[in-house]
Amino acid sequence: MTLDQLKTRAKAHDLMIRKDGKGGYLLTDFLNRLMAPGPMTLEEVEMWLDDLDEHQQ
Repeated sequence: MTLDQLKTRAKAHDLMIRKDGKGGYLLTDFLNRLMAPGPMTLEEVEMWLDDLDEHQQ
């Protein structure tokens, strides 16, 4: 899945994906108050979003 696709999925949960400056990615809310453990790879971000999608159904 591409970064743009993951960003769209994250936005559906009121989250965003940011680069951490060291090659990893951070999954955070828009106020940067809540953050998943990171840095992560894009595959790990996708797994987090899969879990969030499951809980939303």
